[in-house]
Amino acid sequence: MSRKKCQNTNISFGGRLRLFRESMGLGVKPFSKLIGISHASLSQTENNKTTTSAQTISNLVQNTNINIYWLCTGEGEMIRGDEKDLLYNKGEDEDPEIADLLSRTVEILKSDTDHSVSLTANIRSLHHAIRTEKKISELKTEVDHIKQIIKSRVGAIETKLKKSEEIRKEDSPEEKEKFLLKRAM
Repeated sequence: MSRKKCQNTNISFGGRLRLFRESMGLGVKPFSKLIGISHASLSQTENNKTTTSAQTISNLVQNTNINIYWLCTGEGEMIRGDEKDLLYNKGEDEDPEIADLLSRTVEILKSDTDHSVSLTANIRSLHHAIRTEKKISELKTEVDHIKQIIKSRVGAIETKLKKSEEIRKEDSPEEKEKFLLKRAM
């Protein structure tokens, strides 16, 4: 995939969809499975013989890194947001083992087999599980913080109550009665 902006509004929606699919290195059959339509429907969409349903566009956005604005208008980047940085961020300090695994993964994803669809689904599931685990961890941290605040406030209230009781013990019976009547009002 090219990092530069794809500023070609002369290409149709179907043409841009085909361009994106080909840039992913996927054939019609695995790509159609990925976005939840038949390969015949995908072919018709790419050839501008039919329109795309909202559900198909939703599946496309959910299951790929396509920039929907680019798909609809031809303006901007083909790949959305931070995901393009992940694709192209190959620095000098890259781990060779990770590079090898990424290379093998790309080979599988580019193959026109059921393995590519299966791998894509597994990667998306794992990514979702990791994001969910991170959110749960953040919530646990927030709950612990709230518990600390509550504990601190309860301690402050208990200290005030204890002080108040000590002061009342020193009061005469008449003063205690006045205090209780005042408190009741």
